Amino acid sequence: MKSNEPLVSIGLPVHNGENFVTDAVNSILSQSYTNIELIISDNASVDCTEEICREFCKKDFRIKYYRNQENIGAVPNFNKVFNLAKGKYFKWAAHDDVISPEYIAKCMQVLERESDVVLCQTKVVIINATGQPIERIESSMRGVCSTKPHIRFQDLLLRGIWTFEIFGLIRSEILRSIEAMGCYPGSDKVMRAELGLIGKIVEVPEYLFFSRDHIDRSIRSMRSRHERAVWINPKNVNKTILPHWIILREYILLINRSPLKEIEKLKCYLLLFRWLGLDKNWLRMMLDVVFAIEPKLLGLFYRNEENVYGNFLGKIDDVKEENL
Repeated sequence: MKSNEPLVSIGLPVHNGENFVTDAVNSILSQSYTNIELIISDNASVDCTEEICREFCKKDFRIKYYRNQENIGAVPNFNKVFNLAKGKYFKWAAHDDVISPEYIAKCMQVLERESDVVLCQTKVVIINATGQPIERIESSMRGVCSTKPHIRFQDLLLRGIWTFEIFGLIRSEILRSIEAMGCYPGSDKVMRAELGLIGKIVEVPEYLFFSRDHIDRSIRSMRSRHERAVWINPKNVNKTILPHWIILREYILLINRSPLKEIEKLKCYLLLFRWLGLDKNWLRMMLDVVFAIEPKLLGLFYRNEENVYGNFLGKIDDVKEENL
């Protein structure tokens, strides 16, 4: 390890992750690029997660383990691991995903070589609970490496169904310059869009990131964005949630505070009209209001763990829509 090598921080927020956290940590510690720190924030797990993580700490000095005394919510825990990071580059890691040994090295090569790139990710393979590949993801976003901010924003806003990019390697100074991830459903997409307005997002054309899909995945147990809002932050439990209105508001705010020229901002604002028609977002916003007025109606759209709300809106796959 050279003393002048940049430190890479990897933040792993986890709650009751005993089934897969060992695989995730091993894949991080096995990176060919070794100047890393692994920050684990255990969100008051009640399974064996704490014991597993403390055993890892005894074996590798690069691991820093923290434990919350109570469940502070998924997003506050995501933000916590970044706030504790010291590295020039930062990556979030999910407790059930794994990365190939060359992942960090390959992404760093891009970031060190190209100063206008803010985030680097690799191609993605979906794996099952046992680690067997299910599907290779081919990104439809070709404009995220454009020199024009509104082109990057257009792809992220209208074509970015998956949000795997949020688990890529990111410049820490850029992350610190923008708003922290918000405590509402879809905040990962908003953060990704803001990063895209600042600089390019590049994909390494190698399958080095493995996202695990399994029955215990958090988004599979939650049938609506209203339920996700409570998972994201327990303080949302008694609040009126208008998730799609919040997302629209945040897109407007991030465009407004961006350092773009006025003509670029105007182009981005106009793209929001197209977003309203995407996946019937305008109808989702209307239903948000209906459910806020009469929460009991929400139950009519969900039966036997089937997302009838999603079917009503065109059989939209909510699993693909959000990854947090």
